[in-house]
Amino acid sequence: MTVLPAVRIDYVELAVADTARSKAFHGRAFGWTITDFGPGYTEFTDGRMNGGFNALEGGAVPGGPRRWS
Repeated sequence: MTVLPAVRIDYVELAVADTARSKAFHGRAFGWTITDFGPGYTEFTDGRMNGGFNALEGGAVPGGPRRWS
């Protein structure tokens, strides 16, 4: 049997309808450090994992699938 090495997530992009609410919630909930790169993109990090909030054009789609926000 082949034993695979442990795998971890190091980077993730989240599409969000409201970057301000996403920054506030995730910053408080996970202690992430937030860096803004303009109105449509925000980077976050916890010192190991990095990622970003990518603003959805036009915001949430009424009746559409649930999204991170």
